[in-house]
Amino acid sequence: MLQLITALLAKHAIAPCNVTAVGQSHTHELAAALQQKLGIASLAGVRTHDANLGAADSIEQLTSMVQTHTLPSQGTLLLWNIASCGYVGCALLDPHSAPVLARSLGANSSW
Repeated sequence: MLQLITALLAKHAIAPCNVTAVGQSHTHELAAALQQKLGIASLAGVRTHDANLGAADSIEQLTSMVQTHTLPSQGTLLLWNIASCGYVGCALLDPHSAPVLARSLGANSSW
């Protein structure tokens, strides 16, 4: 996972210090490695269930984070996940404001 994240950041010329990470709350070792080895300020995921939801787990973590934290208005958001079968995945997001799901229901959307 560290190699995948390092390669992804290098490909997009993003400094790790400009990245906020959202990941699984049950992989404390990886969150610590992201902070120590790469210099990423990692936000611990909010544990809201005991089951691994597969690909949906990352989406659920991100949804929980926007409900309890203010995401950075500048910089990059790294979403990462490790499946129970060993598959790893990550995505870089560029947050410009609160996502539509975190806005009040009366707010206008550009979609």
